[in-house]
Amino acid sequence: MSARDYRMDAPRAVPSVLLRASIVLLTGVLAFLFAPTQVWSVVAVLLGLGAGVSPKWRTGWVAVAVLALTQLARDPEVGDWRPYVLLAGLHLLHVLCTLSTVAPARGGVARGILTRSLRDYVIIQVPSQAILALALALMSVWMPPSAVPWLAAIAVLALIGIAIALLIPVRRHAEGRRIRR
Repeated sequence: MSARDYRMDAPRAVPSVLLRASIVLLTGVLAFLFAPTQVWSVVAVLLGLGAGVSPKWRTGWVAVAVLALTQLARDPEVGDWRPYVLLAGLHLLHVLCTLSTVAPARGGVARGILTRSLRDYVIIQVPSQAILALALALMSVWMPPSAVPWLAAIAVLALIGIAIALLIPVRRHAEGRRIRR
């Protein structure tokens, strides 16, 4: 028997290091474009660096929150490109952080998984961008700019409530699957 008889076909994979480096790079670009002050840029970059070094720390999502809150320093306008790019960038950062938490440190992520994640990203981004444009249009017509921070705080509380409501069944399901001794 030769070595050709024992050939193993492994799926092509993107190295996890590239995935982690893209988190750091994307966080840096978003911080450079959107942070209102240099201090917030440094904070966001350090959080992104932490997410790239050790995804288990979950600092990538803190970077997402910091960068999202930087939008409160600007007046919302429908014709401004910044909110749309920020939404797409933060969503991509979230997807990359999620993939990096499950990818082995020295391994890779199969291209099929990346392709499926990219497809889902695009499917979610198309209606999200339209909803953002509609929300910005409505806010510019019916709301004074001073009301935006209050609405943002209410939206954050609603998002936390939705996250808790969605995580409770997942946690109960995971606890039911554990092996009991």
